[in-house]
Amino acid sequence: MELKEILGKYIDDNEKLENVIGELTQDLAKGFIPKNRFNEVNEELKTTRSQLNENKTAMEGLTQKANSVEEYETRLAELQTKNTEIEEKANKQISSITKKTQLKELLLLNNAHKDAIELLVDKYSDIAEVTDGKLIEPDKLLETIKKEKAGLFIETKNDSDDKGSHKDAETTKDDNERLRKLFNLK
Repeated sequence: MELKEILGKYIDDNEKLENVIGELTQDLAKGFIPKNRFNEVNEELKTTRSQLNENKTAMEGLTQKANSVEEYETRLAELQTKNTEIEEKANKQISSITKKTQLKELLLLNNAHKDAIELLVDKYSDIAEVTDGKLIEPDKLLETIKKEKAGLFIETKNDSDDKGSHKDAETTKDDNERLRKLFNLK
């Protein structure tokens, strides 16, 4: 049933009926939204809310990832620092070992007493300098050592073909006593 039929039961005058229906239509139309427009707006609202929730979830995920990236960057920086420290320490150790090895070879080749070599290496490795695995100015270093510890070098027999070799150099009782005095040993 339409509005006109309902009102027609109570209003006998057609002209009055048309006026009432006209006024009602105008007044009611102002406050009402057509159903199809309401459905359209309602769907847009649902879509917008869904997108808002998706964006909120995505933003939370990105925030967590950003925090993770910062943590990873911090951890990476720490590891790089640690790696640099380890490399520096390893290079120092390699340099120290190289110095001692080169100094030991130098002392062996120049007839240092076999029992004194380690002591000499320990004492003089701090002043020895190495570049590319070789001693810098080995002759000056040897001269310094010989000046300070001349008694620790063994004189070899000149008739030997192996100059500088310990094979022909013999340790005597006098050498041992001299070494003990030099190092304050009993």
